[in-house]
Amino acid sequence: MMYSSGNNLWTVVKKQAAYKFQSNARIFLTMLILQAIAMFFSFSGMSGSFGSSSGQFAINSSVISGSGVIAFSMFWVAIVAFMLTTERTRNSDFAFVASRLSSNLANISFLALASGLAGFTAALSGILLRNLTYFSYGVDQIIGNNFYLNPGELLTGLVATVLYMYIVSALGYLFGSLVQLFKPLVAILPGVLLGSLIMEARTGDKFVLQAVDYLIAEPSLPFFAVKALVVTALLFGLATLVTNKLEVRR
Repeated sequence: MMYSSGNNLWTVVKKQAAYKFQSNARIFLTMLILQAIAMFFSFSGMSGSFGSSSGQFAINSSVISGSGVIAFSMFWVAIVAFMLTTERTRNSDFAFVASRLSSNLANISFLALASGLAGFTAALSGILLRNLTYFSYGVDQIIGNNFYLNPGELLTGLVATVLYMYIVSALGYLFGSLVQLFKPLVAILPGVLLGSLIMEARTGDKFVLQAVDYLIAEPSLPFFAVKALVVTALLFGLATLVTNKLEVRR
């Protein structure tokens, strides 16, 4: 009987996740548009530029970086995660014979897919920017470390970017769940975070920044992967508890 219940749960989760993918297919087009905009800004030198001159000589430099694409992708995946927590989306889940647990598991599965696609395309956009820079300006005009990546470095960057996306999606999902529980938190939580960063800048304490640095500054990819998966599990677990409390209140 326990096997049958578990089997039915995962069957419902798979159906819900597939439904979410089909009904939200357009948002992936939005992701590609945002990434294309970020690439345009990056390739146009809007990531940063500077110049200097001395006598008859002048030097103008532009910084071309794929970090803008990653930032835009993180923003997108956070919004997608937040949208999954809205009342309209939650109510649509019960078109299936579903429970709150199956709904949360389907959302987590969908966000894993969304994070994977966002991280994959964002990481590859860095390769595209390198190629565009190489063929547009020529190798003589390029000054930069690690311009050429070997397959190992490319794979490491791709996996790390996907994990970053999944962490951001978990944060967005938890934030959305808390907001659904208490609407004013949509303004309170960002205010508390901003206030904490300002206080840290004034006092010299670095609790929030050190916590972030502890996670993202890990030089070993396997250890970083373990940290990222533990953090996402905790965040999604908290979100699940919050949504269960929400259902009880309603």
